Amino acid sequence: MEEPEQIKDAIRIVWDNKKPILSWSIAVFVITAVGSLFLKNYYQATTTFYPASQDLSKPELIFGNSPKEADFYGTGQDLDRLLTICQSNEIKDQLIARFGLYAHYKIDSLKPLAHHKIRKKLNGLMEVVKTKYEAIDLSIEDQDRTIAAQMANATRDLVNQSANQLITDRLHKVATSYQISINEKQHLLQTLNDSLMQLRKKYPIYNIDAQTESLSTIAAQVGNDLAGELARYESLRKNNAPKDTLMYLQARIRGLETQLKSITKSVPGTVTFNLENFNEGMSLIHSLDLTIERLQIQVNEDRIRHQNTVNTSQSGAPSLITIAQAEVPIYKSRPVRSMLVLAATLFALLSLSLYYLLKPYWK
Repeated sequence: MEEPEQIKDAIRIVWDNKKPILSWSIAVFVITAVGSLFLKNYYQATTTFYPASQDLSKPELIFGNSPKEADFYGTGQDLDRLLTICQSNEIKDQLIARFGLYAHYKIDSLKPLAHHKIRKKLNGLMEVVKTKYEAIDLSIEDQDRTIAAQMANATRDLVNQSANQLITDRLHKVATSYQISINEKQHLLQTLNDSLMQLRKKYPIYNIDAQTESLSTIAAQVGNDLAGELARYESLRKNNAPKDTLMYLQARIRGLETQLKSITKSVPGTVTFNLENFNEGMSLIHSLDLTIERLQIQVNEDRIRHQNTVNTSQSGAPSLITIAQAEVPIYKSRPVRSMLVLAATLFALLSLSLYYLLKPYWK
């Protein structure tokens, strides 16, 4: 029974002092209501956007050099990257400079802590939230509803530019590496071409397939002609042919033998097209030709990749996909005067009741 008695005593004390409690509570209500009228209204503008996929800035996907299809909407990593950029000081500093926020927020830019104060002020007015649908809501409050909408949209654009710059810088590095590779391979090509030129001075081989066929045809024809003339000479000699005819055939045979020898063997001190130096230089020149051809293919592929990378970096692919532009807000976001007045009045009522309950113990 002791506890109910204590509750009754507490109610009795509050009831006996109802007049001062109510009087002071009403006074707080009136003062808070009047004071809230002097509080300035703030308007909140919100823009909503999704992260764009980095596939939109990959040359191999843009130009169809990959079997994978490009995604348009980004992943959780892309979302986290945009959230980080949204909250970066770089974005805030650009926003401060673009809208002249020192003057707008009446902060003296010459004071030592001015930069810290204006960043803190902007932090209090800016809100970046990841929604349950994996989008980003970027909100900015201001006393001027038009400026609030302009700042929200401008912030979103600055985030897009900053994210694009990160991608562009990466693509520039890739393009630079391709250009370095191209320059190195071109230098190597020049060296190989010089070596090939020196080999061709020693071995006059320019078209292996055509020259192989030509040498084989000529050697076979001369060999056949020589065999035919030898057979003819032997036949005429056995049949006691005229001496001048035999001498003519002997001269022709010697000519064919010399011709066949020049086709099959090299003459010291001369560079001639024959089977001996052809067989000796064919493998060297063929190997060098293949190396030059493969290297030229690599250079051409690097040039295509380099150009695709440059084109991608200049394309300005978006880093975010805007769902809703920030519109000029119609209703204020704060202060909620009714809630403020009710909260102050309730606090005063409870505080005064507690005061009169504890007052006997103080005595």
